[in-house]
Amino acid sequence: MLKVIEPISSRVLISRGSEVDIGGYKLEHGLEVFYIGGKWVDPSDNEYTPVSIPSTDSTAKKRIIGFVRRDTLNDEDKELLRRDPEGAAYVEYERRVGGERIGLSVPTGYPSRVQAYLDEGGSLEGLYRELTELGVTWYEYFSTYPVEPSEGGELDLEYAEVYW
Repeated sequence: MLKVIEPISSRVLISRGSEVDIGGYKLEHGLEVFYIGGKWVDPSDNEYTPVSIPSTDSTAKKRIIGFVRRDTLNDEDKELLRRDPEGAAYVEYERRVGGERIGLSVPTGYPSRVQAYLDEGGSLEGLYRELTELGVTWYEYFSTYPVEPSEGGELDLEYAEVYW
């Protein structure tokens, strides 16, 4: 997930020389995304899906905290992943929603809410299909977001769970 740094707006030239303001976000790594034509895109026309949490502001239902890019797999990776049902479900999820595969973290395993879902009889294949149907990332679905590891921590990435 690419974290939001700040909201931005930009003046864009449209037909017949008129300009319009469009809203967007500056993301980490110097990226920018804008809401144009009913979708979130960067200046290279790559598509993104927003990741939200409930807003503490009473005027808004959700607050966008990050974005995941859609359809980043090359043809060879898609072909390899489609060889099993879980991989095929992930390819469709990544194309339509975007985001990284749900993977095991060393030494802790899956993020706790993902593990609880699996312990209740769910599968990653079924989860990817459900997320694709809902159009949300697994971060948002489980209210679990990647954060930098605590100082002195042994993990490459930790997950914060949001309760509301």
